[in-house]
Amino acid sequence: MNPHADQLKFRAWLVKQLTVSRWSAPIASSADELAHHLGVQVSVLREAQAQRDAELKRRGKGGLARGKRRYVAHDYSTVEVRMPKTIHTDWIELCKVVRVEPATVLRSLLHYLLVEPKRPTVTSGRWLYRGKVIHTPRGTNRLARTRITRGAQVALDHHADLWSVSPTAVIRGVVTDFLEGHTKRFRVVAFGELWGDPDRYLHPERFTI
Repeated sequence: MNPHADQLKFRAWLVKQLTVSRWSAPIASSADELAHHLGVQVSVLREAQAQRDAELKRRGKGGLARGKRRYVAHDYSTVEVRMPKTIHTDWIELCKVVRVEPATVLRSLLHYLLVEPKRPTVTSGRWLYRGKVIHTPRGTNRLARTRITRGAQVALDHHADLWSVSPTAVIRGVVTDFLEGHTKRFRVVAFGELWGDPDRYLHPERFTI
């Protein structure tokens, strides 16, 4: 038995919190000063910075560059998918039918996908809607967009990687299933109900009593 197991678990938890949370400090701060400001060891801070930089690089996003460090600009991520006119029209109409704002519908659909991860019926690089491939015109501004927590974004990226598709393909599939009536569960979820810790989505068994 490892006598330091609890400390190791706490360290991993602490690194993760620094990775998924927004924090800031004076730009000119040294690593020692920054660690002191955050109340952590320098090694913990550097590990969190390395993990966050690796995640941002993999996703092709950067937040705000500050010298040698990166600062995530928000505690949330904005996800979106561009739509052909016919699909966008059906999307807006169905959201009106359920009397929920489109951004809230998309956020709710993504939350339940992450809670009960089941690959959407179609996760292709193009829209496959009602048996037809529909191309999205370049430069179209018709889209579905919503805010999710960074924890939900990490979980979404995880499942996209697991299914060897892009996060956008997963979002496209979730929307298509909703429009075609394949969605079995739908309840409105406010932004505050989304989990900030990706492990709540990826490892729910750790949080059961």
